[in-house]
Amino acid sequence: MTGLPGARVIVVDDQESEALPILKAFAKEGVPAAFFDGNPQGLPSDDRRLRGVRLAILDMDLTGGGVSDKSKISTLLNCLRRILRSDNGPYTVIAWTYHAELLEKFEKSVFSEKDVPKPILSLMLTKTQCKSEDGEFSLSVVSEKLAEALGQFSPVLFLQGWEQKCFLAATEVTNGLSALVAPQTKDRTKFRESWKKHFLQLLHAMASAQADRHLDPDTCLSAVYGSLGPLYADRMESHAADLSAALVQSSEEILRASADCGNDRKARVNTLLHLAFEGLQRFTGGNLYVFPNKKRPQWLPDSRRLIEDFIQGKKGHPETAAKATQLEGVTIPVLVEIGANCDHAQKNIRVARLIFGVALPSGERNKINPRAEFIWEIGPIFLKGKRRAPEKYNIYLSARHLVSLGLDKAEEMKPYARFRSQALVDLQAWFARHASRPGMVLLRQS
Repeated sequence: MTGLPGARVIVVDDQESEALPILKAFAKEGVPAAFFDGNPQGLPSDDRRLRGVRLAILDMDLTGGGVSDKSKISTLLNCLRRILRSDNGPYTVIAWTYHAELLEKFEKSVFSEKDVPKPILSLMLTKTQCKSEDGEFSLSVVSEKLAEALGQFSPVLFLQGWEQKCFLAATEVTNGLSALVAPQTKDRTKFRESWKKHFLQLLHAMASAQADRHLDPDTCLSAVYGSLGPLYADRMESHAADLSAALVQSSEEILRASADCGNDRKARVNTLLHLAFEGLQRFTGGNLYVFPNKKRPQWLPDSRRLIEDFIQGKKGHPETAAKATQLEGVTIPVLVEIGANCDHAQKNIRVARLIFGVALPSGERNKINPRAEFIWEIGPIFLKGKRRAPEKYNIYLSARHLVSLGLDKAEEMKPYARFRSQALVDLQAWFARHASRPGMVLLRQS
């Protein structure tokens, strides 16, 4: 089932006959929905629970009979726990009930549970309200109520629209490539054989362009996916422009909010943007190595000298030396591999080219002179260790402190993380500018 799991809407109702008209109405609008009757036998296993559901239509009473409200809510929460992962993300609940107090009890209970995702919004509707005069289910009532509510919770509206366009952009890339190889024949056997043959040839050509002569079974699929990235980004750029134009009137709500989201949130977003913690099994461009303990390699540059270069203060002054000693006690030495990704992909790297620097707690950054041309700064970002909680750091790399290392030694090191493409390209461009800056002799006018 590779590539098929995932649902955006779920319907939970113990009466299949009541849920079927809802599912048909969503299908008519082109909205896929997953149905669950609450029976434990029909719920996903723990590793198949859903993530990314944005709308949950819930029958508040899955038990039937005369059970207490507490039992009804407990049963529903246990069902949700089995359906949704705790990191499902923001979603809206539409509760089928005539009893407002039942929805209130659900709200209180779900927000007291740690392993059930919290709905960003809950609405109450009755099934009768959503039926037309002839008794047919009408999705327009649900859509109208939902649109009205989401207008007050615009972040969900913005992100749902963006997620839809992401899927559409990826779909268009797949469809566009398929159209390039689809043969003009009515013979189904020839069509399928030709489509497969030519699509594989196309993927081989794309992978070869990405990995060059070092294409092999280990690099093949990563090269294919690497070549698909720019195609997706191009399609997404067009869709983002269309989506922005469609929702432009709602953007005023964003502009009215404060731009100061707090340094902790900024650091977490920066970490998401610029640090990857997966796919660290291989030596590649952007690999970030940290050396937090005292058992550091002998070939590692002296961080004290680097800190003295970075420090705000007069060189050689006792106060500056004291400041450097203080910073040396809280900084963590780091290395970053800056070799070009294409050289890594094509296995053209002969030696590791690493830039040395330090990770400094963000609260100490006022002691550093970040405007110096030989310093590259990124932060705040969150770093954590085996024995410490995540902490905000700024990383400072020095163009004056370079390390060349044999590939055998470099490949033995275990990276802490990897700088993603934007940060890596910026770092490489900064270093190239610094390394290639011209110098000249000039007698200036007095």
